[in-house]
Parts: sequence; C-alpha cells; structure tokens
Amino acid sequence: MPPRDYQLVIDTEPDIKVHRQEQEQFQDEHRLTPTRRRRASTDSDHHHHHRRRNSGDPSDPDPSWKRYYARENRSTILTWSIAILALVSILLILSRSQLYSWILPSPSDPKGGAGDIMGAFKPVDRQLHLPLVDGSKVELFTFLSGASGKSVEIPVYVDSWHNQGERDLRAKVKRIIVHCHGRERLASQAWSEASHARSLVDSSEAGETLIISPLFFNGYDKEIFGWKGRGSTGNLLVWKGNGWGDGSSNQYPIWDTSISSFEVLDLLALHLSDKRLYPNVEKLVFSGHSLGGQLMHRYSILGQAELSSGDVKISFVSFNPATLLYFDNRRKGPACQGMNEYKYGFEKIDQHLDYGPVLRWQLKDPTEYLKRYKTRRAHLLHGMEDQGTGDERPPAMAQGSTRLQRAKNYSDHLETYVRSENNTVDFVPKVSHDGILM
Repeated sequence: MPPRDYQLVIDTEPDIKVHRQEQEQFQDEHRLTPTRRRRASTDSDHHHHHRRRNSGDPSDPDPSWKRYYARENRSTILTWSIAILALVSILLILSRSQLYSWILPSPSDPKGGAGDIMGAFKPVDRQLHLPLVDGSKVELFTFLSGASGKSVEIPVYVDSWHNQGERDLRAKVKRIIVHCHGRERLASQAWSEASHARSLVDSSEAGETLIISPLFFNGYDKEIFGWKGRGSTGNLLVWKGNGWGDGSSNQYPIWDTSISSFEVLDLLALHLSDKRLYPNVEKLVFSGHSLGGQLMHRYSILGQAELSSGDVKISFVSFNPATLLYFDNRRKGPACQGMNEYKYGFEKIDQHLDYGPVLRWQLKDPTEYLKRYKTRRAHLLHGMEDQGTGDERPPAMAQGSTRLQRAKNYSDHLETYVRSENNTVDFVPKVSHDGILM
C-alpha cells in the first residue's frame, strides 16, 4: 500500500525540542491504523492552533481554533441552561412542605427562635397590649415567608403550660384545636370559648387537648401592637380590614405583603402534626366562629392543609359563617352581578386571592376542588335562631336573606354534589349568633 500524504505544519519558532517531538509524532503516525491516524492528526492540529493563539500570530490563516472554542462555550452554556430549567421545574412541581423539609433544617426547638419553614412558637419579645385569660398565655408563632424567606410572626393564645420545656406534657397531647376569632378579632375570647367546650368533656380527654387561637391583626389594632408609622410593625403580620377572613394577603410588614391567612394555617398544620414535637397527636381540628367560620370554611375547600405525619387526622368545623363558597353559579336568592366572584364563588379567584397552591400548583377549577372537598372532614354548624345577616352586599343576599337561610340553601347546594359522610351541615336549636353556645 503506497504511503499516504500528510501535511506537517511546522512552527517557524526556533524551538528545537518541540520540533523534534512533532517529527517523532509524524513518524509514529505511519505505524498507526487509519482511524488512529486521523485522531492523532486532529490532536496535532489542535495543539498547533492552541500554540498559535498563545503566540498571538495575527497571520494565522486558519481560524478553526476559534470555532472550536466557540463550540465549547456554547456547549457549556447550554448545559447550565438545561440544569437551571430542570431545577426551576422541580421547585414548581414540589409542594412547599416536601421541598422545605429537604432543603431546610428540621423544626425549631419548641422553645422558639428565629423560626423555620414549618414554624415555631416563641415567647413574646415585643410589647402587645392584650388581655390576660386564666389558663392561657400569648406566644408568637413564627415562620419563614415562602416569598421573601424572612421570618414573620403572628400572636396566638395557647395553654399556659405549652412551650415550657415539659416534653412529658406535650407527649400527653392527642388532640389539638386551632380555634379562630370573629370579625372583632378577640382571640382571647375565642380561646376561652374553646376552653369552655373542653371543660365539658371527660377530664382525661380534656388533659389530652391543646387549644390554640391565632390573632389576625388589622389596621384597627394599632394601639395593641404599638403603631408608630410604616415599618413600625417589624415582622408582625397585619391584614387590611377583614381580608384575613377570605384568605387575602397581609398589608404589613411592608417588605412582604404576599402572605395569605391560608398560608398561616398551612404552617400551623405542618407544625402541630409534627410528631417530633407532639409525639402522640392523633387529631387536628381547625374551627372558627362567624368570620372565623368563613375563614375555616373556605380553607377547608381551598387550603393545602398538608400534614407532617400521615397518621394524623384533620377536620374543619365552621360555626355560623355569614357567607359560603359555592361550586357553581346557581343561587336561590336574587341574582346580581358578581355573585359568583370570589369570595362567593370561583370566578376571578386568581384576581382576589394571592395564595400559592391556588395560583401556581394545585387545582384549576371548581370541579377539582369539589372532588377533594368530598375527601375532607368538613362540618358546618348553624344556630337555628341566627337571623342576622353579617354581610348585606348583593352577592351575599343572593345566597339568602339571613345567615340561617344561607346555611339551609347551602345545604341544598351541597346535597346536589356531595353525598359523603365526611361533609355535614347541622343546625343547633335555640342558639343564635353565639360562639360559646355553639
């Protein structure tokens, strides 16, 4: 076989050592197979182009080394872009609790602290002018905002023995009740009402029940939390008007106004169902009266309500809510414009509710929410003498003329869709709009 022609590019630079190496490589190439010759030739070309680039020779007629490094740079950029897109996709797909349980530390010590994503209770470290109630105390429930990653907090009334480093007392807890106040935001009264109900059951069960009542501040509570102008609330959560009752986002602190009241309940559910903190907890009850009942009713339908432990059962109880969330646009009262917009229905929910699981991840239409609602233990209780309205706007009146009539109409509405023992509507005789009698 005649020898093949090879073009040897020799650097004119007077480098004898390099020149001898190139000659030896050329001679060895004749002893290689054709495939390996091509590889050796390519490697030699890259070697010479690299040396020309380093020498800064502007007369180099072959710019292939530029194309080679350009390809390498494009490949690196493409690889990083794919990796970043994959990471973003994972973050969007994973639920908040699953993601944070992997990348953040385990729940904070029950004594409190800066708080983590699953929340922590800590002593009050700021001046709050709140009434004292026998058997209870005020603590701060603190957690990391999903939007800013900064710590925020909300006051709660809780049993006085809670969070005292007495793990044997926490180990006795089998039931935890999160009971929410009404429009007047009297969390002390809400805790007292739940405590009174606890006193009516067997003493052994009462000793196994923990009561927590969160306080959703709004602008009318400035004297309580010591308002001194914008920014004076620190990381304390404050809402605008009664927006907390339908899941709206806070208005303070000013550096993070993205926290829905539903998000607070989400974090409470995760924290209180964590068996590293409450090792024997079995049941978690979210309840509320009046506007607090509206909050719990809508949360039972829209809330993520994910638990840290799979063997903890969660249920929702709403007492005397003034309005309810319908799954369709049919009403028994006078029809009006906007009667099916949120908070009365599902229309324009993304415009009225800034809550991550609704806007980004989870369910997209009322049918899917209804399907999930059937699997949840959600109960509505109404006083038979509750003839007030609570909300007299046309969309509310479309649901009925009084709270009692709205409850009956909504019972018929659910009967159309829901035939499940998990979802009930009951009426309490001889009781009006009274939280303690309910």
